[in-house]
Amino acid sequence: MCLVALSAAAQEKIDPQSMYVLRAYADGTLDASVREAVFREPASRGGSPMVRVLVEKTGGAGSVFEEAGYAVTDISRDFSLVEMPVDDVEAFSMRPEVVSMSFGRVASTTMDVARKAGAVDLVHSGFGLGANPSEARAYKGAGVVAAIYDSGFDPGHVNWYDGAQTRNRLKYFYRNVGGAAEYRDGEAAKAYTDKPEATHATHVAGIMAGGYNGKGTYYGSANANMRKIPLYGVAPEADIAVGAGSLVTSEIVGGVKKLVDYASKQGKPVVVNLSLGSNDGPHDGSDIEVRALDQIA
Repeated sequence: MCLVALSAAAQEKIDPQSMYVLRAYADGTLDASVREAVFREPASRGGSPMVRVLVEKTGGAGSVFEEAGYAVTDISRDFSLVEMPVDDVEAFSMRPEVVSMSFGRVASTTMDVARKAGAVDLVHSGFGLGANPSEARAYKGAGVVAAIYDSGFDPGHVNWYDGAQTRNRLKYFYRNVGGAAEYRDGEAAKAYTDKPEATHATHVAGIMAGGYNGKGTYYGSANANMRKIPLYGVAPEADIAVGAGSLVTSEIVGGVKKLVDYASKQGKPVVVNLSLGSNDGPHDGSDIEVRALDQIA
């Protein structure tokens, strides 16, 4: 049975969230999903549920824990994952080799609430950015070009149409693979994807400006219940311009220039997304590519 009142020594080494989880587990108030995730019930050993603890340790202590009979996975010099019965947690924390311990934090997937978390739903409804009722004006990106340079773009995806599925909003596609080609308006949707085996550009562009809100099935919905899919993008009424293909940084700069020039010719403001990165070179804004992008902007 899990101890509710942890000693002062244990509380010094176990993070607050993990202490809360231990107490809630003991008194039966712990959320079922957290209980299953942390203690991996109904699996047990010797009548006590098991917990996998991230342990900060003194150097070389992993072998000491193994000698004591625990399953140990070394993460790095100072950290190990140690599997133990929940009843052992307090006593284990008092070992001199233990610096700190954590096991009670459970992450969750949050892309399905990104629009709400970013106040996008409020902007869509007209009450975002502090608007009062007399000022409310719903806004979903109309009049703006939402642009992206990336790789793995499917120009024929249903997400590029408007909510009524009557108008294709993909107005420009700069396909930069083994030689550049430009497609406009109706031709853009008919072009080939730049990289059939990849989907990153399609995924990110969907977050940015996906407009499909029709019926279908999706993760978390019942297959037999075709409901409206609520996972449309931030700017579902914006025109869409995409550059995709080579991720050589000089080519990315050239692609962004194409996108900005297209929007300028349309007389519309443009937002360009780059969900790309590299560990090479400086990251303080002084490299040539960033300075070129600054001037394009």
